[in-house]
Amino acid sequence: MKPGRLLGAAWLLTCGLGSANAAEFDYSRLAAIAPRMQQFVDEGAVAGAVVVVGNAGGVAYLEPVGFQNLESKQPMPRNAVFRIASMTKPITAIGIMILQDEGKLSVEDTVEKHLPEFKGQMLVERRERDRVTLTKPPRPITIRDLLTHTSGLPGGFPAGYSDLYFTRNHTLAEATIAQSQRPLDFEPGSKWSYCNAGIDTLGRIIEVTSGQPYEDFLRDRVFMPLEMNDTAFYPDENQLSRLAGLYGEKEKSSSLPTTCSLARPRMPDTRFPLAGCSRPAATWHNSIRRCLTAACTTSQNSATSASSAKPPPSR
Repeated sequence: MKPGRLLGAAWLLTCGLGSANAAEFDYSRLAAIAPRMQQFVDEGAVAGAVVVVGNAGGVAYLEPVGFQNLESKQPMPRNAVFRIASMTKPITAIGIMILQDEGKLSVEDTVEKHLPEFKGQMLVERRERDRVTLTKPPRPITIRDLLTHTSGLPGGFPAGYSDLYFTRNHTLAEATIAQSQRPLDFEPGSKWSYCNAGIDTLGRIIEVTSGQPYEDFLRDRVFMPLEMNDTAFYPDENQLSRLAGLYGEKEKSSSLPTTCSLARPRMPDTRFPLAGCSRPAATWHNSIRRCLTAACTTSQNSATSASSAKPPPSR
């Protein structure tokens, strides 16, 4: 943890899948977690935290420390809501995989198959002072490239879009079109580079292939089935009252507004995969637990099916 930063943090310590019997946990050791986390609060490393420990059976330990709001010294509640920012990225990936399971797309599809604005995208061959030389890439970018941050898309935004996640003054469709007109920084699949624009593009692909707004799709197909009832792009008044404060560097003695990027904008359809959702720590644990359980069950079923499909050994 970087000293000199005051952050509202959700500490998620999720154990492996297994039975939820008490023998799996040493409760004397669990009891030592909160005092240790309190030291981070006392040292000014974090404003507060909610510690969650659990396994496939549920939550075994849930304890808040520190403050939800430093100015008012409001204690951190157990059900505090945290902005998860880029942890919305794996949730977006879940949406893509749901659509693949339904046959509406494949991760091997080119992006231009679903978003024609990406057709003819060029690649930066070299940059020389004020001159940029472009060339045709060896292949178009694919959905897999976007998921794995290997597309070559520039990670930032073009001129006029740099404050998009704060102002929300363009729709996801508009932002994606702007990104599609920028040349690639490197050949698709040739290297890894963290790319926010690529994840936003995935969000737009979800909209086009599902026929639903990005936010509605995640609510209907991910959040509600997993009972993530406190997870939202724009928290309501009740959730905002439980929202953990966001703080900048301690030396600057400044804090970001609690509702930073979370107040619902005037424009509709301005949800972005990078800008992120907000959720309580225990809800985050439960959603991970359910996903892991489902994944393990699917893997076991697939292994069983593959085994039963093998011809019997010859005698």
